[in-house]
Amino acid sequence: MADSPGPAFIWGFVAVCAWIGLVIAASIFYRRSSGKPIWHRDDEDALFLEKRASGNSHRTWYTKLGGARNALAVAVTPSHLVVRPLFPFNLMFLPEIYGLEATVPLNRVRAVETGRQFGQDVVDVEFEGASGEVERYSLGLRRQDEFLTALDRAQRASASGAVR
Repeated sequence: MADSPGPAFIWGFVAVCAWIGLVIAASIFYRRSSGKPIWHRDDEDALFLEKRASGNSHRTWYTKLGGARNALAVAVTPSHLVVRPLFPFNLMFLPEIYGLEATVPLNRVRAVETGRQFGQDVVDVEFEGASGEVERYSLGLRRQDEFLTALDRAQRASASGAVR
């Protein structure tokens, strides 16, 4: 007959659960105070939208190795490229750690290339970040051709002044 867990185990388990709850609460507070959504809202004017996309940032060595698998929403609007984490991936500061959240004006997108990463077809998007640094994302999209067409169409319309 197995012994029941001792009080040290139970208190340790409670402490771990409380710590995880505090980190989740802190990340929700941070996201709300920064104007970032908890629940994904579709961009109503999106020319392209794919939920459950994969991707990673090339900002640091650990963001290249980490990332999101089937946990991102990628949208192309008439004026922006939007990459957002979906719930619950947006909790516990994961998007901030792995650099997986961006709203990029189309005129800051510098290059778009297709390639392969870890055996998966990806679209590499290079853009100028908010503080002027060059950033790069690799996005695993199921509808890669539609994304490229929508991004090209939106960039052309934006460059011609059709969209403000």
